[in-house]
Amino acid sequence: PDIRIHVTTNTFIRFTIEGANEFVGIVIGIKVAERSFTVRRFFSSTQLHLIVGNMRNDVSFWPHPSHSTLSFVCDSDIVVEVAHSSVVGLAFVFYQTDPLVRQVHGMANVFAVSSFLN
Repeated sequence: PDIRIHVTTNTFIRFTIEGANEFVGIVIGIKVAERSFTVRRFFSSTQLHLIVGNMRNDVSFWPHPSHSTLSFVCDSDIVVEVAHSSVVGLAFVFYQTDPLVRQVHGMANVFAVSSFLN
C-alpha cells in the first residue's frame, strides 16, 4: 500500500534495503529530483553485530532486556541513500531518560537510545 507522509530532515523513518530487513534511520538530507533521502542509520544490537562481527560481550549500548520494554537502537556514522519507495513508515526514537518514554510504552515503532553521536 502507498504511504503518504511528509518527511523533513531530522525525521526518523523505517525503511528497507533491497526489500530485506527493516531498518531505522534519521533523515539528514532530501534529494527531490532523485526521489531519495540521505539517512544516517541506527542499528539494533543484532544488526550491529552483523556489521561488526567480533563484538565484545562485556560492552553494550543497550540495557539488559529485562530493564525495558522498548527496543534499543544505537546511532552510527553510516550514511545511506534510501529511495522514497523504500520508506515503510515513521519511527519514534527517544533518549532513554526522556520523560516521554514512560508514556509511549505499548506504541508501535518506538525505539530508545542510551547514547548518541554528535
